[in-house]
Amino acid sequence: MTIKGLSRLQANEMPRILVVVLLFALPFAAIVSASWAVAIPVFLISVLIAFWWWRKDMAALKDRAASPEREARNWLVQVNGIDVGRISDARLAQLQLAAAKDPRCYLAQALTLIKAVVVTAGIVVLLAPAAAF
Repeated sequence: MTIKGLSRLQANEMPRILVVVLLFALPFAAIVSASWAVAIPVFLISVLIAFWWWRKDMAALKDRAASPEREARNWLVQVNGIDVGRISDARLAQLQLAAAKDPRCYLAQALTLIKAVVVTAGIVVLLAPAAAF
């Protein structure tokens, strides 16, 4: 992978960051301001945007995995900075598609989100008495 390819991959992550901000930050800001009339539509719109983006990503991965000209493009595979081989772009897309369709990934993400909420709530409970004084 070249530096040019790396910067292109990082640039492709920016819309996902925007979706995360829409999905979490804006509804919480609306809830804090006690405006449920704003929070609920913003949350629903952000969920629709996230779902649209996910479907767009799945379609792009399917196209890349089925594309015969993608077999000629190769990615360098490194483990801990050591070159271990090469993989075609089509095979990489197949692996990414398989990972995206695996429900265990979604379960792991949901559990991580729940854990973060529980840890944050625990910290708030511990710090609330200190903030009161």
